[in-house]
Order: sequence, then C-alpha cells, then structure tokens
Amino acid sequence: MAGDAGGCPPAGPPAAIILTGGAGRRLAAVTHPQGGKAACRFRGEPLCHWVAAAVAPVVRDLFLVGGQSPSPGWLQQFPGTVHVPDRVPGAGPLAGLHDGLVAVTQHRQQRGEPLPWGVALLACDLPLLTPALLTSLFAQVPRGAALPQWVIPVVDSQPQYLCSIIRLGVRDRLETFLQSGRRDLRGFAEALAAEQVAAVRLLAADCWQQIDPAGLVAEDVDTPADLVRMSRFGFAAGSSTPYTPPSS
Repeated sequence: MAGDAGGCPPAGPPAAIILTGGAGRRLAAVTHPQGGKAACRFRGEPLCHWVAAAVAPVVRDLFLVGGQSPSPGWLQQFPGTVHVPDRVPGAGPLAGLHDGLVAVTQHRQQRGEPLPWGVALLACDLPLLTPALLTSLFAQVPRGAALPQWVIPVVDSQPQYLCSIIRLGVRDRLETFLQSGRRDLRGFAEALAAEQVAAVRLLAADCWQQIDPAGLVAEDVDTPADLVRMSRFGFAAGSSTPYTPPSS
C-alpha cells in the first residue's frame, strides 16, 4: 500500500503529475495534429511547457501522464521527466491520476528514495500557473499529518480538482472507485469525504482568493478564445511573480 491515512505519512520530496492525454478537440484549429491539447501553443511554447515551468522548481520529480513522449529538448529543460503512457487511453483524468500515482510509487521505490509527502495533480492547460502559487498550494498540506489526503482550492464555487495536492494514500481507494465504473473527480472526492470527512479539504474561495486573487488556478484552456483572453495577462508563465491582469 502506497500510504495510509491512519499511518505515518511519507516524508520524501514532493512530486507532480501533469495530465497530458487530452485530445483538445475544441482547439483543433490551433493544436498540433498529433499532440493533443498539451501540444497547443501559447506564447510560442506548448501548454504543458508552462505548467512544467511553474511546478518544476517546487518538486523533485515530474510525471507526464498520457500523450506523446517528451522530446529531447523537453528533457534537456526538465531533466528526469518520466512519461507514463495511459493504460486505457481516453479513460479520463481520474484514470490518469491512478496511472500517475502508480508510476510515482514505482519510480521512487526503484531508486530507493522516500515516497513523496504530496503530489501536485495538474491539468496540462493551466499556462498562468506560477511557482509561487504552487508553493502556496503545497503549504496548505500539513506535512507531518496523515490528513487531509486531498487539498483542493475553490474558485467561484468550483473545486479545482486538476490543480490540487493529493497524497499516495488515496491510491487503493481510487483503484476501487475506478473498478466500480466511476470516472468522475467530484464523485471520488465525495467518496473519500464520506469515508472520512477530514480526508478532503476544500480551500474555501475566500481563503484561496487571498493567495490567488485572480483565480489563476482556474484559468484553463478549452477554446481558441481562451488563448486570446489569457494572452492579455501581463507576466510570462513560470515566473515567480504572481500574475496580474494588465491595466486597460
């Protein structure tokens, strides 16, 4: 078992899972033909590049789940990146999370390294993230305690499951949930909370707004119009300086 809410939590350096398997059909006009959403260009770089640039300074290991294998140029910029093929392509983000958690565990064990105390779960289409935001998000997880198992910021009443911190201890329960035929992130969070209320911590919108007043963790890309809108933000993604919209 990777870890357990009732036992001593892992204490190794954190890791990150970026889900890169989405097809991005609504971005078809601007997406690389074979790269899906992760390869869609924003300010000259693939979307997933900006997410990796934001999280790489904050974690030990970076896992790309689904999509294409990283290029030599990517590996030069983000050395040690581990690509995890989808076991079931198209099965959705929850299945990708499970594949990622398995890979994180195996990778650390094979290297004889301690398991991470927390894992950032990130969509590939959050180009406005910054290291400062992700550092603040990790800071919401008490390292010495077994609970909560999943910390999720809330923006405009919407939990941001795909910009959250999760722990390896959920893996067995996630596998059981998937075996039941369920695939929804909200449903899994509710199942965890029903089993143990303290297992899931939703960071209330007013609380998270103090850290992320512009709600950047919720700024994902679904359409070409989203890319245009995000281009109006004033700082390069991956900067340690929090984003602010330009004055207009």
